[in-house]
Amino acid sequence: MTIYDLKTILSTARGKSAFYRELYRNVPEDAPLEAYPLVESDSFWQAAREENGARVLTAEHIDGRVFKSGGTTGTPKFSPYTTEEWRTMCELLSENNALQNLSCGDRVGNLFYSGNMYASYDFVTTMHMCAPIPYVLFNLGGHAELSDVAHSVRENRINVLAGLPSVLIKLAEYVEKEGIRDLPLEKICFAGESLQMAQRAYMDRVYGKKLAYFSFGLAGNDYGMVAYFSPDCGFNEHHVDDRACYFELIDPETGEIIREPNRVGRIYITSRHKLLMPIIRYPIGDMGMYTEPEGARNRRFRLMGRNSEMARVGIVNLFKADFDRVIERLALNMNAYQLVITHDNATRRDQLSVLLAASGDIAETFRRAMYEECPMLLDTEQKHMIDKTEIRLVSSAELQYNPRTGKLPVIVDRRFI
Repeated sequence: MTIYDLKTILSTARGKSAFYRELYRNVPEDAPLEAYPLVESDSFWQAAREENGARVLTAEHIDGRVFKSGGTTGTPKFSPYTTEEWRTMCELLSENNALQNLSCGDRVGNLFYSGNMYASYDFVTTMHMCAPIPYVLFNLGGHAELSDVAHSVRENRINVLAGLPSVLIKLAEYVEKEGIRDLPLEKICFAGESLQMAQRAYMDRVYGKKLAYFSFGLAGNDYGMVAYFSPDCGFNEHHVDDRACYFELIDPETGEIIREPNRVGRIYITSRHKLLMPIIRYPIGDMGMYTEPEGARNRRFRLMGRNSEMARVGIVNLFKADFDRVIERLALNMNAYQLVITHDNATRRDQLSVLLAASGDIAETFRRAMYEECPMLLDTEQKHMIDKTEIRLVSSAELQYNPRTGKLPVIVDRRFI
């Protein structure tokens, strides 16, 4: 396991990455972290796509792995890791998950997707090899037939399932429909999206028992390991792993660093294990708030939805810039728009509603252009992992404004209200 201190991270980035050298040109070398500018996600990934990433990287990528984000557009984010960086990330998350949430001899079914440069399936298999306690892993895969999964769970006495909530819910729906009884499940590990309380209650009912639920942890291909789940965590809570990153909450209105509990801010992290593609004061796309006092080791916080630049619907990342491009391409006469994310307890799926403050019969034209710009959104809808996106024409007055500032947030996440 290789963990870097802040001085090494900053000096390497300034000295070997053209992107960071330019970004930090006016920052004294002895300045504290909070004096360094926040990274703007679009400019970072624009630089990362140029010259095969050479402008952002601190060295030539000659060993390790490359993963693709869950982004929607034709310009996905590719994240390179050295072998040591990948090993460290897996060791960090494996140690936390195994020690906090698994038991010796657990039999774990891996239901994450593999291929297409996805990381999660590979992540689980690598974590298993460096786990501090023994358990048995069954690589079932997210594409497996539900009948085969149910059969494997029973025949192999699998007591833990790990996967995306959408896949876990599909399996539960199949088990309910087929009237399958007495599966030996005890624990559910989820990642990629929140597992809502209504979804948990549904699975408890289907499997006829109170299951234990735990988050896989907070981590991403682009930014690395951030936080872990432990039994003292409530809904959407995690502990920052102080070994993995420097964690900051920033007030979106004032830019002030938030230190006190119960105040929502944007999450920025500085990775302590990624040096090939440094991640420094980088926005991970989530809002959060501390639920423990300042000074607590591995401080606990709660995820509070997505920020104003990116929405996550099911497993799909949607960027404000995606919709801006659609509007520009269609040359729409539009006053404003808003993306509203909800969760339907009846279908047990997330849904995106696009509210357009515009005139004319443009809903279906906009839908077609949106799917062209964001093909993963359509694909995920067709696989019934999320509900069909709703396109609504509204007046500007019908949009939801910030009651304190009067500003119009582009993204409104109602799943956590």
